[in-house]
Amino acid sequence: MTNLLDRLLQFRIVRFALTGGLATAIHVSVAFLFLHFIKENVFLANVLGFSLAFIFSYFAQTLLVFKNRVNWGNALRFFIVQFGALLVAQGISEIFSDLNSYLRVIMVVLVLLSLPILSTRCGPFQHHNTKIIESNIMSLKLNFDRTFTWLYALGFLLGLGFCFIYAQNQILTGDQTQMLYKGYLGANQGTWLNFGNAASAVGNVPGSLSTWLIGGPLLVWNSPWSPMLLLIVMRVVSLLLLDNVIKTVFAGQNCQLARLLFLALYWLNLGFIRQPTL
Repeated sequence: MTNLLDRLLQFRIVRFALTGGLATAIHVSVAFLFLHFIKENVFLANVLGFSLAFIFSYFAQTLLVFKNRVNWGNALRFFIVQFGALLVAQGISEIFSDLNSYLRVIMVVLVLLSLPILSTRCGPFQHHNTKIIESNIMSLKLNFDRTFTWLYALGFLLGLGFCFIYAQNQILTGDQTQMLYKGYLGANQGTWLNFGNAASAVGNVPGSLSTWLIGGPLLVWNSPWSPMLLLIVMRVVSLLLLDNVIKTVFAGQNCQLARLLFLALYWLNLGFIRQPTL
């Protein structure tokens, strides 16, 4: 039995699959333990499980599978890209927030495993041979560019979908109904009020911008969705403007990594996603 195991471990693909499976098990186990003993927070559980799995996988793949020296630059680049993939997977799991937390952890792991990035790049479960990377720089750049384009588009569409989900399911309170009343008053009767919402202690808030932001789109499309669509468009424009600034400041792969990080922190930030609501 020992001889058979030794012979199997001589094959790189066996060592590759074994370390990848162990890394996946680490992610799931650590996340489950976090949920059970510390806090029922799927995001924090996945971040902790992912980080420990990545550390194990990178060193195991580099030192044991490919028998190479550790390259900290590659490690950092792989971690940033894969952490962006984790945020995308976590965002997808938020759509199924009514599911059991443990099932959502499994869902995140499955999404990570299914992302095309894992077929061409190192991840928390798989890593390329450093020598292959160094000897095929142009191929790596093409893979990185394809991965970036696919991941950025997926993140953008995911954030856009969340904008519509929050807009559709928002709870209308006093502030929202006041803005809708003022907007419809201007669009239907031509009365554009020159003050904002009524405050609890100081009367009406000054300024008529909210009236025009709500009433203006209603002149084009007489639906409560019209002002929300305007807010979503404004959010998209803000992303494009800030993304263009990043492209002028950074260069090369650093630019792509910075854009992915900004996409995750700004566009996929649930606090900001709630903004395109009344």
